[in-house]
Amino acid sequence: MEQHQGIIRVVDPNEEQEDEALIALRALPKFEPLVVPDAPSHFSLASVFGALSTPVDSRGASTELAFNPSVLVDILVQINTHSKRCGQDIQEFQRSLGTKMRTLDDFTLGAVQELTATHQQAKTHSDQLLSGITNCITVMTIFFRGRSLKHAETGH
Repeated sequence: MEQHQGIIRVVDPNEEQEDEALIALRALPKFEPLVVPDAPSHFSLASVFGALSTPVDSRGASTELAFNPSVLVDILVQINTHSKRCGQDIQEFQRSLGTKMRTLDDFTLGAVQELTATHQQAKTHSDQLLSGITNCITVMTIFFRGRSLKHAETGH
């Protein structure tokens, strides 16, 4: 039989050689979960299938399949409790998020107000500086014109 090299490789089960990657994987340490779930916090189908039983009559022949309805009631109660707990968690998260958003909004508003006040103060100082420079240039112009006129009159 002709074999082609590709993505999938068929291995002969009679070969004694094992893949190096599988050997390395088996050598890795295995860890168990630190927290083992307890019965009220998780749901297992074993509780449903354990409730299914086949009644046996006196001769040992099985009759119809019976189902324990209390298991279904327990499942529905657990689902309802879980749903309420999820709703409460979402509600608590939304409250927390709303509080954080209000805090961020207050901080942003304060920063914008402070920036606006600083900008206005800088503009006022700039206007005063520009006015002072304009006055200084005007005075200097008048002074030098007056001096030029005196110089022209005296000829010196």
